[in-house]
Amino acid sequence: MGEIGQFEIGESKGPVERCYYEATSGGGRFWFDINGRYHQRNERQMMRQLKSEGLQATIPKGSEAEMSQVDAALLEITNQREVDFAGPYSGWHAGEHWISGKKVLITESPRLIAPASPEDNAARLDSGLPWGGDCAGWPNLGQFLDRGFRGVYGTEEIDQLPYHLAWLKRGYLALEEGQPNQGHALIMAGDPGCGKSLHIAIITELLGGRLCRPLRYIFGESNFNAEMFTSSHLVVDDEGSKTHIGDRMIVKARTKQCVAVSGASCEGKNKDSFEIETFMRLTFACNLEEENLLVLPPLDDDLIGKVHCFKFHAGAWPWDEHATKKVVWDLLSQELPAFLWWLLNKFELPEALEEEHLRFGVKPYAHPEIVQGIDFLSPEARLWGYIERTVLRSSNHYADIMLGAGEWKGSAVDLEAALKDEDSGLDYKERGKVPQANPNLGKMLKKLSERPAYAGRIVQGRESGGKKRYWRLLSQEAFDNEKQPEQQEERYDPND
Repeated sequence: MGEIGQFEIGESKGPVERCYYEATSGGGRFWFDINGRYHQRNERQMMRQLKSEGLQATIPKGSEAEMSQVDAALLEITNQREVDFAGPYSGWHAGEHWISGKKVLITESPRLIAPASPEDNAARLDSGLPWGGDCAGWPNLGQFLDRGFRGVYGTEEIDQLPYHLAWLKRGYLALEEGQPNQGHALIMAGDPGCGKSLHIAIITELLGGRLCRPLRYIFGESNFNAEMFTSSHLVVDDEGSKTHIGDRMIVKARTKQCVAVSGASCEGKNKDSFEIETFMRLTFACNLEEENLLVLPPLDDDLIGKVHCFKFHAGAWPWDEHATKKVVWDLLSQELPAFLWWLLNKFELPEALEEEHLRFGVKPYAHPEIVQGIDFLSPEARLWGYIERTVLRSSNHYADIMLGAGEWKGSAVDLEAALKDEDSGLDYKERGKVPQANPNLGKMLKKLSERPAYAGRIVQGRESGGKKRYWRLLSQEAFDNEKQPEQQEERYDPND
């Protein structure tokens, strides 16, 4: 039988060594390397490809070979160069890899922008920015990032940008090295027209140019989720988002998986599912209005350490405000190489922001306005709103003892009954949203009690000498009045 090693042309297996075979339920396919990127071919196309590489499709007269060079090459490829899966899976460099016990062909490397040091005469800012110097070679991008991430909250000036720059740098280096790693999810909320969509496009460009909108896979509307694993940047915005708390909890669970779990199950059409670790960065973008914040997952203790929660500020554009999108994008695209050079060579994360265990490289950041906005829309906050409107405005008793104004005491079962009472003050729909005492209502009270805003106002206790547990709830006014005598006593000095 003819073997590739007996070929007269070039004495090389070059064409074979540049090709792999992937068996699928819909029929096998070949992958051929052209300039470092593998292109898909069916058998007929592969035969033409091999002929173009100099292999003979017929057996020469007088030859003792049992098959042509093309047929022998196809046989060796299918027998010796078969892979379990093939695709442009994000975060890996093109070539053969063993991933989760499977032989995987990565068909293309990330298409990354190459950093370039600025020319001596490159445009720069007249007044330097605290984190970017004079932004040599990227003055427009520098002003855009500075006005987007730096602002005032109350009387405090907040600079969110160092967190974001560290996130970008770590992601770019992982893609450059072909070593997928984990990183925080991003939440970016801001006023309409502030530039969130433009910045999402910048992030996508810096992280290899592949974007996916994953909600249809998150909600199970499609089982073929391979697109998520071939895209470095997953973006969730208003399109296709759902605001029901059950759907938001699903998004929360998938966010945790994307951020904290090193691998997940990937399934493409006509292909078996398999476990693979890829590079993923998840970004949520929404406006600041209440109905828009409802697309975001609840920020409880499980999730808050796994996200950067940024407020993106509006302001004057560094360029002509009437410029078209293409003009703006061309302008910023020209500045990205110089920005990357600065990010990789000049930017240093302040020591105070470094993550202790280096899991994500930088501590999480949560802008208080966004967190409060999301908390206000949580089921726990809604429950407390019901409590403040009902039992904390009533005259209450516990064990035949009259309680003070703004105080309530009882079990979770007692609280459920009080809130669902027709005379509670809640309407029919609101009473239907009151959670059951066992197990939800008690868990929600416990979550609220752990938040600083409710400290001391929600306390669980146990009756002395008994096993019965109770909750003690106080309005803000009752809590302040209760603490006031203690404060006065501390201030009193008998020696004065």
